[in-house]
Amino acid sequence: MKKIYILITFFLSALASEAVNSEKKQSLMIGFGSCAKQENPQPIWKAIAEKNADLFIMMGDNVYIDSADPKVMKDSYEMLANNIHFKEFRTKTPIMATWDDHDYGLQDGGKEFNGKYDAKAWFIDFFDYPEINQLANKDKGIFHTRELPFNGKTIRIIMLDTRWYRDKQITTYLSREQLKKLNLGRYQPHYDISTTVLGEEQWKWLEATLAKPSDLNIIVSGFPVLTEFSGWETWANFPHERTRLLSLIEKFGKGKSLILSGDIHRGEMASLKMADSTLYEITSSGLDAKIYPANINEHRIGEAIIKKNFGLLSIKLDNKEDFVISGGLFDETGQAQMNISIPVN
Repeated sequence: MKKIYILITFFLSALASEAVNSEKKQSLMIGFGSCAKQENPQPIWKAIAEKNADLFIMMGDNVYIDSADPKVMKDSYEMLANNIHFKEFRTKTPIMATWDDHDYGLQDGGKEFNGKYDAKAWFIDFFDYPEINQLANKDKGIFHTRELPFNGKTIRIIMLDTRWYRDKQITTYLSREQLKKLNLGRYQPHYDISTTVLGEEQWKWLEATLAKPSDLNIIVSGFPVLTEFSGWETWANFPHERTRLLSLIEKFGKGKSLILSGDIHRGEMASLKMADSTLYEITSSGLDAKIYPANINEHRIGEAIIKKNFGLLSIKLDNKEDFVISGGLFDETGQAQMNISIPVN
């Protein structure tokens, strides 16, 4: 397969695939976002660039393919590669990525999608960095991890694949009128505990990854984790899988993990009280796509951000060598819309 972003030089491609050199930095800035239609102008990349992030995480729906046709995949990535704002951003900021349904190729799709091997090949070809390149010839999804050394501490970024192995969702029995009245989406939870989001191979990898020593785990999911049932795509549609994920975090990453997610075409923050810690999630969705009204989320902090948005994590150490982390959501002009402190120790 030929490289499709031919206007980007070898030097710039190499820059984007390098690990963040963060060992001696006084602070670390990680940007994140999702959902950007390649046909749209995407001026938001200019605002993101002004924040000088050390790394940007693209969390899915990075392009909208919605097809099993390799030519559509190729054309979609070429259009993003040639976007003047994204092209400039990419030359200066390393990127990591996972996918969601639209760049996977099937709306709300999972393991049943017959184009997933072609989708994986084009995804890897486009993003082109070591942790995903080594997956190219393996019969598995795109889950991977990266460790960032930071002033004697280790920050681990865990990129989940919530599409490759996932079982189909169940369409609700409720009528359209009932769903509208209840502000619910079209799905209902699985009660068959044999159904899966991650698949057993990825679950084993995730448990082994979380069991390794680290000082901070940043877990990236294509769609939200903490939201309780809403009828839309969330981990709550597979309640046994959601419980399994939260149990693993409680066992291995208690007090030192946070979640980033996308998919929902708005921004919001959520928190969930665990046994003796609080787990935080920041959802950033709508880099340049249609924005939707807020739906049910009993764990939401404050109000949802109903405008195009991106997120930033600011990570520092205090005098006691403890993390000082803040998470923010910003609009397409770079103006802060919400900011919280995230205690992780």
